[in-house]
Amino acid sequence: MTIGAVAVGVEHLEPTLGHLAAVDALERALRGGPDVEGCPARASGPVPAGELLLMPAAAGGSPG
Repeated sequence: MTIGAVAVGVEHLEPTLGHLAAVDALERALRGGPDVEGCPARASGPVPAGELLLMPAAAGGSPG
């Protein structure tokens, strides 16, 4: 099973929300974003080719 990232562009949003509503929704999401103080701490560890950086995140009970 392969899971990949989904790109969502203007061609997907405008038919659903309209341009101004999409901009407003994005602005609200960014301004009221996740509580960074409540996110798991970042960590790092050595690997043969350098350093592995772990940057976990969670918002609204969902990992991300």
